[in-house]
Amino acid sequence: MKIKLYNKTNQRVRSIINWKKTYHPIVDPEVVFKLRNKGELIGSCYIVKDFIYSLVVNPKYRKNGYGRKLLSAAEKTIKKNGFKKAKLIPQDNEPKLRKYYSSCGYFGFNGNEIGYEEEDKTWWIMEKEL
Repeated sequence: MKIKLYNKTNQRVRSIINWKKTYHPIVDPEVVFKLRNKGELIGSCYIVKDFIYSLVVNPKYRKNGYGRKLLSAAEKTIKKNGFKKAKLIPQDNEPKLRKYYSSCGYFGFNGNEIGYEEEDKTWWIMEKEL
């Protein structure tokens, strides 16, 4: 099992295959990480500057540490690029995801959260010192 890194010059960065649809990122990713096993996509995420976006693991491979492997690879790249913190936004502010990211060292949701409003949702940013 190997995490493959694609930079923005690679054509495969333009779309990340999700297990139900093709997702085209709103922002232009600088680096995309894909975790594969024998050709099967297990998980992926991408980064822009110090932000980790769309970390997703195939449901049949969850709870095996693959999300942490992707997160770790993204954090190392962010640190290598000179940033002191990694940031992410849990999808839909899902409580289980907030708890998961907290267990990975990310903080937020303590009354001093950073957030922004979009339509009818408030999105909260979680951060981790690198």
